[in-house]
Amino acid sequence: MARETELSSIETAIKKYLRANASDADLQKAVAALGRLRDEYEVLPKDEVAKLQQEAQKLKEAPLQYAIYLGPGPTHQRDILVGVGQSIFEAHIADELADQPLSLGQQVLLNNEHNVVGIRSEYVRGETAEVINILRPPNSGEIISLLDDQVPLRALVKWTDGEETEVKCADELASAKLARGDIVQIDPETMIALAKVRPRLHVRAGGTDGTVVEISDRLFNEGVRLGDLVRVESGLKFAFEKLPSLETRELTLEEVPDISYADIGGLDAQIETFRDAIELPYLQRSKFQKYRLSRPKGILLYGPPGCGKTMVAKAVANSLTESIRAHLSSLEQRIKLYISLKANPKDAETLAAVRALLGIDADSHDSSAQPAGLLTRLEGGLRIHDVDLKQPEEKLREIRSLIGREEVRSYFLNVKGPELLDKYVGETEHRIRSIFEEARRHASYYTPVVIFFDEMEAMFRARGTGRSSDVETTIVPQFLSEIDGFESSANVILIGATNRDDMIDPAILRPGRLDVKIKIDRPTKEAAADIFSFYLLPTLPLSRSTAVAANKTVGSIVFRTAYHKTTEADEFDGELLPPNFDLRLALSFSPEERARLAEFSQNLNVAQVLTHKQQDAGSPTLLVKLRLLKGATRVEEITPKLEGLNRSYVSNSDLRSRVDYLVQMEWIAEAMIHDAISLLYSPTSSLKVLAKSGNHYTFMLSDFVTGAVIANIVSRTKKRAIKRELISIDGYSEGITFEDLRAAIEEEFTESREQLALYKLRDEMNLVNELIQSVDLQLESGRADPWSEDKPKAYKIA
Repeated sequence: MARETELSSIETAIKKYLRANASDADLQKAVAALGRLRDEYEVLPKDEVAKLQQEAQKLKEAPLQYAIYLGPGPTHQRDILVGVGQSIFEAHIADELADQPLSLGQQVLLNNEHNVVGIRSEYVRGETAEVINILRPPNSGEIISLLDDQVPLRALVKWTDGEETEVKCADELASAKLARGDIVQIDPETMIALAKVRPRLHVRAGGTDGTVVEISDRLFNEGVRLGDLVRVESGLKFAFEKLPSLETRELTLEEVPDISYADIGGLDAQIETFRDAIELPYLQRSKFQKYRLSRPKGILLYGPPGCGKTMVAKAVANSLTESIRAHLSSLEQRIKLYISLKANPKDAETLAAVRALLGIDADSHDSSAQPAGLLTRLEGGLRIHDVDLKQPEEKLREIRSLIGREEVRSYFLNVKGPELLDKYVGETEHRIRSIFEEARRHASYYTPVVIFFDEMEAMFRARGTGRSSDVETTIVPQFLSEIDGFESSANVILIGATNRDDMIDPAILRPGRLDVKIKIDRPTKEAAADIFSFYLLPTLPLSRSTAVAANKTVGSIVFRTAYHKTTEADEFDGELLPPNFDLRLALSFSPEERARLAEFSQNLNVAQVLTHKQQDAGSPTLLVKLRLLKGATRVEEITPKLEGLNRSYVSNSDLRSRVDYLVQMEWIAEAMIHDAISLLYSPTSSLKVLAKSGNHYTFMLSDFVTGAVIANIVSRTKKRAIKRELISIDGYSEGITFEDLRAAIEEEFTESREQLALYKLRDEMNLVNELIQSVDLQLESGRADPWSEDKPKAYKIA
């Protein structure tokens, strides 16, 4: 009413002003405009009043409540289940929201009548919990890997009793995006995977024994594994999302290091022990089960520092992967030959291939060399590897899929003792448990996991020794319980390394836990020469002034580098020789020896020839040359390349000059290596130690030679050659000389002589109270004074 009065007074004043100052036409226009303004002015307050009335009504309404969607209702009386706090309700959903999709774990709005009137985003709060078990429904399995993309899709699953089995996937399941770790429902009669099912999780948080929770759609699609951290609402017994792990952030699995046994020198005997302890029982499980022999649970590497323990452990994972792939390729070849021979027993090409595979002489008239006998022998070999002879094509598809998808790989979990220790009570034990759970959930037959505990003496010291705190009284039992649970972890390989095996708790070292103990000791003369050949290569700039022995027979060092390449000869294009083959060896093979090599069966490597074929291998010279190859080259690769090299060497003068130069460089490198070995292992090369107590000690220099020391010596040698080239006026480089190598050896041991002497006195001789006055390095190549040597005492026979 006040506004109406105000508007009328304004209109009267405007009209009065216009009558006095405007024409009649202008007055009529102004009156019309005032009318329109009056109409608009009268409508605007009505809208504002209506808005104010609506807002006032909203203020009177009760607030909406957030809830979490937990799934459809169990009956038709209500639509959905929702959770609020620690309570669960059945609620109706508004008609206008009925067509909108809902996912488990999503937030919804409830009105005063507990009806759903709005849909919001995912729930983002809750506490952190660790998954300690995955509860699968009955007759379900966990997918380990998908085998092929054909129809029907096939998958390798972990069955209810922990065994791995192969199943077919139903058409509906094949269209879904399956991944490793998914849980699928399996018909036990037909062994067909029917559908992807939702597991429940046993989680632990806040130091409790844990609780069982349902999972959201997001977790269902991502997949959950043991050891994962998830966000849960404990009141609703519901898990929402997966969180990054904090406990094992420094301990995550890494792909296999690119290190193989071929990269390790001087440890041939130890590598053979590794193959027997790990690869043999892993690849031949059926035979070990036949003899009721279980594989070793763990391996301990012990010995002085710098001798290659960590490198060997990394090479184990790589070698195991390559062995699995080679095993699958060999099995694939056997299956293909079996299928071909069964379909056409008289095919001459197939018969020849089967005889070569089985090592049977083609001229043999024995019944086992006939088609029926060959088929029987193939069947026996395939049964050992659990191949269904009624449907061998299925196993063939599985193998091709694994190799094609590169599903065959290994993981390497490198655990360093000091990094694992935690100052909080129970945290170290929890990390140990998490490490093994991380390994178990990734491990399968085609993806083994190697757990490498480095510096074990830092964690698992003997209990009750008083050398450290009481932390080992709880850490050691936790570690032992994880090792004893390895029966269910056949695809997890445990390797430990230590410099002080005497400090480790005896319960860890007893048989049944770390069964195999391999000492990685300081290298011998021959092993040191082998290690030198990895670093002092013929391809380096070597000084040609180095004296070389006149008697140039086959060298004792094989430089395992695949650098012999050429494109200069039409007869032999590409790599001249197989890897690990010495040019000097190649030039020393006689025509008779090359012809004898051609007589060996296909697929035989050098180690097999030396082991099984020595009696009929021909001349002893051939065996000597093969033995120098380190057993790394297949025989059928050698003969054609030797023939090609021989033809090219004779006919092509440029190639002959190049090969002669490479051979000369190999001789120079070998001469340097032998001179360095004579220095390091000379009986007159030593450290003379004078203690403050007046005691004198003499330590042979060979007592301190390790692989790491050799690598450092060669690095120093290269650096000296580079500095000499830099200060040269014309930039001329003489290359590496033996004087550089000798000076590098002297520098290496001069810098570290006090530390080496202390290590010898305190760690090896246990003279912890002995203090050093001075250490002198004596570096000589020659024989010791016979009068200064201790003479062996004669024993009298009673």
